[in-house]
Amino acid sequence: MDEKVISAEVSFIPIETNNYFEDVNEVLQIIKNAGIQYEINSFSTIVFGEKTKVFGLLRTIFDAMDVNSKFILVAKISNTCGCKIKN
Repeated sequence: MDEKVISAEVSFIPIETNNYFEDVNEVLQIIKNAGIQYEINSFSTIVFGEKTKVFGLLRTIFDAMDVNSKFILVAKISNTCGCKIKN
């Protein structure tokens, strides 16, 4: 049985950092390398995928950015909205 597909709207907000552009770009690169579908927008990025992959991505972002910056990571997660994987 395939795992449930979910979606998440993710916003990374640097609070204390030496270069917030670099931090945001690092988060976007983590998302791009996650192997799940995503849509980058002006204020947030929406990701779509199997539940464990989406939650794993959020953990990866948090752990990677926790090393050198202070931030807020906002995630709105849905088990219905936008939960169709595009082919």
